[in-house]
Amino acid sequence: SRVVSVRATTSSQRPTGTYTGTNTAVVRATADANPGNNSSTASTRVECPTPSPPDVSVVKTAASSVITAGQNAQFNLTVRANGPGTSQNVLLNDTLPNSGLAWSLVTNPGGCSISGNFLSCSFGDLASGQTRVVSIKATAGQCPAGSGSYTISNTAVVIAAVDANPG
Repeated sequence: SRVVSVRATTSSQRPTGTYTGTNTAVVRATADANPGNNSSTASTRVECPTPSPPDVSVVKTAASSVITAGQNAQFNLTVRANGPGTSQNVLLNDTLPNSGLAWSLVTNPGGCSISGNFLSCSFGDLASGQTRVVSIKATAGQCPAGSGSYTISNTAVVIAAVDANPG
């Protein structure tokens, strides 16, 4: 009696769905009293689940919730690839308030620029768990006549080639 083991590996490139791998073994001998038992077949079912698409997110925070006119208003934007897998072609866009403010980059992880009142960053591919932090600032102008304060606020958007939770 001899035992032969065969191991097969499925391709990670298979489309989603269920596949059955079947293999038949045959043995032959010069003299065989029972040739009907010379082959045997076994099957293994392989399930290929639909992979979850990667997710990217952005969190924008103000470095200080209250400043005095003439001081810098700084905002920090943290882009994160939440997985699973790699987020591809990650872009960060932020239309900055255009109320006479001159915006500039404080921290640039690479791939970012400000043109007028538009921040644009191209981070390429980010592996699951990777982050990029961008900091921007503008000097707060004087308060409008008759007003004790005003608010600088805006929203940033991050997108990727595929995103499980866009928006």
